[in-house]
Amino acid sequence: MTRKSYPFNTPSAEPNDFGFLLGSCIFTLPKPLSPVYPNNKIKVFETMARDSSHDFFLLTGYYVYYIKQHLANQMTMFRRINNQRIYYHDINYFLSKQPNYAMWDDHDFGPNNIDGSYANKYYSKKIFTSIWGNPMRQDMCKEDGIYFSFNWKDIKVMVMDNRFEKVRERPASSNVGQKANRMAQR
Repeated sequence: MTRKSYPFNTPSAEPNDFGFLLGSCIFTLPKPLSPVYPNNKIKVFETMARDSSHDFFLLTGYYVYYIKQHLANQMTMFRRINNQRIYYHDINYFLSKQPNYAMWDDHDFGPNNIDGSYANKYYSKKIFTSIWGNPMRQDMCKEDGIYFSFNWKDIKVMVMDNRFEKVRERPASSNVGQKANRMAQR
């Protein structure tokens, strides 16, 4: 009988504590609309930037809200997301303080509640990946959707796309897509 050996790692006696911030819905308004929504303040980013107890920030969607005029073409979409980076200093300052990871949802992807049938989804992916430095492997960049994983201390964080391959008639559990499911099984 031949014995096969398998590697085994004993967990460290040192605690691997870490903290992270989880957020979504960064709703910024053009200046003319500010009086209509007077409570739309982004001061929370100033507060979060002062907090040093977290190691990274994970955005779960809604970094940008595209409206109909932004969806006309790739340039107007890019201009909208880029303007958010240029004009909102509190957001920029916060994002400069730690590693950031981001997933999109419908408003980052296209119109409200859109699914994988969205005609400009490849534009959306190109724009989103140009703004966020997610750790996508080169082969994943050529694939459909945005999905990635990263290790932090002793955990693996997997971020799955729920838009690119979404079909309204399918159950939500199958909207991730085959390629992302394979990544999760590795």
